[in-house]
Amino acid sequence: MVCKEVGDKFFCILIDEARDISKWEQMTIILRFENNHWILTERFFAIKSDVSVIWEFFSHLENIVNIVTSSTKHIAELHTAQRNEIEHMLAIGECDSGSGANQIGNLQRAGATRWSSHYDSVKSLIGIYAASCKVFEVLSDYSPNGRAKAEVRGIYRNMASFEFVVILHLMYKIMIITDTLCHILQIKSQDILIAITFVSTTKTILQELRECGWEEFLHEVKVFCLRNDIDVPDLDCLYKIGRSCQQTTIEHHYHFDVFNVAIYFILMELNTQFNESSVELLSLSTALDLKILFDSINSDDICKLAKKFYPEDFTNQDIVALNMNWYIINLM
Repeated sequence: MVCKEVGDKFFCILIDEARDISKWEQMTIILRFENNHWILTERFFAIKSDVSVIWEFFSHLENIVNIVTSSTKHIAELHTAQRNEIEHMLAIGECDSGSGANQIGNLQRAGATRWSSHYDSVKSLIGIYAASCKVFEVLSDYSPNGRAKAEVRGIYRNMASFEFVVILHLMYKIMIITDTLCHILQIKSQDILIAITFVSTTKTILQELRECGWEEFLHEVKVFCLRNDIDVPDLDCLYKIGRSCQQTTIEHHYHFDVFNVAIYFILMELNTQFNESSVELLSLSTALDLKILFDSINSDDICKLAKKFYPEDFTNQDIVALNMNWYIINLM
């Protein structure tokens, strides 16, 4: 319908991204064109990505870490559970013995930064998930009062759910890709072009994961659930929210509404922070790097940088003079 309205006439597209208070990522697309009566016409399209389950996951993760690490007694119970698990796995031949293997670990608290610091928390929980569940089983039986017992059981019930395991592994998948980039960008002496290359590579890997990684990811989740006695729902059944069923299967929900959307959210963040204009600015700015030998300086990049990104600071006459000066210097 819209294609017929536009036809072969000129049009423009305006795009705006935002996030509302309910944690929905929203992209508004405005199509402007002249209709058959030569009247300026607009059509609005909205694309929403619900990432609230991701923020809820991090809230649950924080509660789990805080409770398990809140006292030396809980930490001791965690270590005991890990030792018992390791002994059992060694007895049935499910893990190898040797120097450096089967270390006792702790759950890691998230640091001050918003994204990359959660990687250690997610990674540590996957590594000692079964032992952490044992701690919650003990706490649910021996909590000092009914309120505390209900809180612990609620957290444990969520932790032992298929949805939590899906998001836990999804965050690990995403963060193991973005963690390297986070560290690269924090190196003050990092070469700009190398950093830009890492950004581009990270985008490519994330896009490949979104397009081709679902089947392998789902298999890993199922294996983890089987190993930890977590019920895997019939993925062909309709997905339920409360008492109502959605017109989509459980697998479709987790594939397209969780897996794809979470990765798309990260890609949008990267594209916003490192859009085409900012990447070009950074690339051209490398021409001003004092470490570059004088003979290797690209005068065209310097002139383009001045003309495109600093038009108020350099007149056309300044650009011509700058270019001419470089030409004269090179002749000398």
